[in-house]
Amino acid sequence: MRKILLACLIFVLLVAQKILSSPRLDSVEIKFSSALTIPAPSSEKEKSLSAGGGIKLCASDLFFVNRLDARGYFALPKTPFSGLVDMGGVDRKKVRYGLGVSLFEPTIPVQVKAGHISYSKSISKLRNPAPSAVANPLKKSFAFSTGVGASLPTLSSSVQPLSVALCLSLPKGQFALPLRAESFFTEERNFAVSVGGAHSFGSFFSIRTALTGARFFVENTSSLLKKAGAECDGSFLCAFLWEANVSTPIFKTNLAVALHQSPYERVGAWLKVDGRAAYKSVLLDFSFFALPTAENFPDVAPLLGIDSAVVRTLQSALLNPQFVLFLPGKNSATLRCGLSVHEGVRVAASKNAEQLLVGKARAGVEYESPALTVTCDVTAANVLLAGSPPNKSTTPELYYGLSVGANFACGICRAACSVGFKYVPPFDSSSKDKKSLSFDVSAVPKKWSFVTLQSAFGLVFRDGDRTSSQLDSSVCFRAKTVLFNSSVNSSLKFALSVPF
Repeated sequence: MRKILLACLIFVLLVAQKILSSPRLDSVEIKFSSALTIPAPSSEKEKSLSAGGGIKLCASDLFFVNRLDARGYFALPKTPFSGLVDMGGVDRKKVRYGLGVSLFEPTIPVQVKAGHISYSKSISKLRNPAPSAVANPLKKSFAFSTGVGASLPTLSSSVQPLSVALCLSLPKGQFALPLRAESFFTEERNFAVSVGGAHSFGSFFSIRTALTGARFFVENTSSLLKKAGAECDGSFLCAFLWEANVSTPIFKTNLAVALHQSPYERVGAWLKVDGRAAYKSVLLDFSFFALPTAENFPDVAPLLGIDSAVVRTLQSALLNPQFVLFLPGKNSATLRCGLSVHEGVRVAASKNAEQLLVGKARAGVEYESPALTVTCDVTAANVLLAGSPPNKSTTPELYYGLSVGANFACGICRAACSVGFKYVPPFDSSSKDKKSLSFDVSAVPKKWSFVTLQSAFGLVFRDGDRTSSQLDSSVCFRAKTVLFNSSVNSSLKFALSVPF
């Protein structure tokens, strides 16, 4: 693997030498950001600094390469001032780099990526298939995302193991059945392969499907499994995921079925169905997830994902009706109302692995026009409907929330602001309630469109007494110019975090 990456690095240097002396360099992007944190006066902590930066080069029609994307970033983690002198340079573990090339685009497009690549889509589902309980009641899109989702590193991405990814496409216009094949291999010897295709039956019906197989090293990373007598040895295990999408003008559905090899010498399986029905101004989204093989596994580990994480959700269901009203007038304004109701059965993170039935409800309203968008939503989350948690740490934290946000354009700037309030009632008679208030605002002045100003502050109260408060502010400068027929984009961001 390292020899392959060394060859890729040599290739990047050769390409860099070529494009720096050629007008085929399309764009250069340079980014740098830093954040200063000042502790509270009563705290014994020091002032600390974090920073990050990097460069991205994009070129086209270079040698036999149709398109090229080479980038590299570094990160300085949050470090006290006294530790900056003793660092001895940038930590190589915090350096991220990647190279992506596109070949044979007119015929059979091929994409190759190497470096610190991150993976999503079908791979994320195999890591943890349980749906998120944070459902947006005003969700507009209904997506079907399959494949390995290989992404080159960015300034804010985390460090990933070195890997190589390959993507091959058979275009629709040149082949009767368009297909897309993707794969990757990491330095940890994990790999995955995904093949997907699509076919349309006229303009009213289409079907897409994909099959993904992965082989990852799965090991016991939880001390809870050892305490419960469910400890397992690490080994390479396989998982397979089949996904399908059926789409019509009024109905869309996504189906996913997976099989997971297990260290407990059994095969785990899960099923997930998502759908959307639309008729005129009414939308209805629904979702269902089930883990039917959970009873064949230890109670504390119903399923292990390919990243060794324990999947504790046994079953969940969600309903999300929406109503969209098109308001009269020249502004083409809309009013959208939605309600999301979620219910799930999950295993408590305890030795006895009690099953808990937890619910969540969230309602929202949005007014949207070309010049103004206003959103308001209320939430009641982690409502314990059934089950007896053994202690406070395994009890879902019940809370209620309210948030209001707006995006607007005025004569001097484009701005966005939001206000949020969260209330956590006391767990028992001996505990205290918790209230938190947050406010965020950002603005881009029209006369100085290269500047973005952001500010946020938060307050936390326990039983009426303020326990913490924080102010975060940042300014970002952007510049764009043309140099040697190439577009040069740069951004510089400074952030300050101060308690008050």
